[in-house]
Amino acid sequence: MLAIKPRHWLASIRANTVDIIVGLSLLVFMSQSGSMQFRLIWTLVYAGWLIVLKRRSDQSGVALQALTAQILGLSALFIHWGDKPLLALVALGWFICYMSARHFFSAFEDPLNRYLSSIWGYFAASIIWVLTHLLMFYGFMAVPTLFLSVVAFGLGGVYYLEKTDRLSAMIRRQVLFIMIIVVIILLAGLVRHGYILKSQQ
Repeated sequence: MLAIKPRHWLASIRANTVDIIVGLSLLVFMSQSGSMQFRLIWTLVYAGWLIVLKRRSDQSGVALQALTAQILGLSALFIHWGDKPLLALVALGWFICYMSARHFFSAFEDPLNRYLSSIWGYFAASIIWVLTHLLMFYGFMAVPTLFLSVVAFGLGGVYYLEKTDRLSAMIRRQVLFIMIIVVIILLAGLVRHGYILKSQQ
């Protein structure tokens, strides 16, 4: 990234932000792993990222890179810094989602790239602000991570199919219906969990 003239460093770092997010996230997972076996697994995951996924430059490959960076970045954020001040979580979550969205939209050369990325970043920050007040995990993934991953996959899939002229009204309805159902299930579990905690108090 830095093997260029200093005036190009900022642009180079911005272009490689998704790779940095993935690398730091996997480093967090390795540091949190209690055994060498899990660290080896995360090392293999990173090797797969570098050898297979990062090398892809087609639209579907870039979309997978963006989604991977957002999922891993948010997962690492809540696993390692879940107890940090809310404003810090919101700011870091916004950064991860904004840069992932910007990477996604860059594959389509959309003139509204920065505008759409900002919308997604602010939406993600709002969701994190609301859902982190009662932080709950499904496995190693926090509810905000799952919620934003489902919405990103649904909306990103619809956008991708639209740009590649493969989106029909039926597919749009199916994707949005599945996305809404999953989100409702996640929110219902969160509300139920909150009710249980309240009743125990």
